[in-house]
Amino acid sequence: MLDLYKLHAFVVVVEERNITHAANRLFIQQPPLTRLLK
Repeated sequence: MLDLYKLHAFVVVVEERNITHAANRLFIQQPPLTRLLK
């Protein structure tokens, strides 16, 4: 199920065009962000 946090994380990744920068912006590490978006 798509919740608002997952949608927000996806939008940040698209805006940043870089998953590491997006993770920094979301104040989480890159591996958990990758798992969240799978």
